[in-house]
Amino acid sequence: MNLPDTKTCAWLFLTVSEQPTSLQQVIGTADAINHAIPMLDELRMGLGWLQAQGLIEKQGESWLLTKAGAALRESVSHKRKILDVWDAMDATFARMPAVAFQPEDLSQAHLDAACRAYVGSLQTSTLAYSQAP
Repeated sequence: MNLPDTKTCAWLFLTVSEQPTSLQQVIGTADAINHAIPMLDELRMGLGWLQAQGLIEKQGESWLLTKAGAALRESVSHKRKILDVWDAMDATFARMPAVAFQPEDLSQAHLDAACRAYVGSLQTSTLAYSQAP
């Protein structure tokens, strides 16, 4: 199995919080950071690798940082720009030993539904903003 790109893993890592984070929230945060939505293979490989490294865990249909993941995130929290944090996480992940992992069990239908929900939330927010006094 190919190892996932550490830059992608770092991007996804930054989307998960200490509270359960849904796929829609992962997509929204990823879009906010990188102005892009992760592809299915990026999500499957990245989330699987992060779980195998013990940095995130799955809880139902959501993911959250483990204590180790929260500590790692805290270690770079002094950086002010999100892109600097992303680069620091990428460099950290590139130094981590290889670990066997299983890709996250996500389907294209699951990703499509989360993307529709995310886009719907943007449309609702935009509509509310445009109607504000």
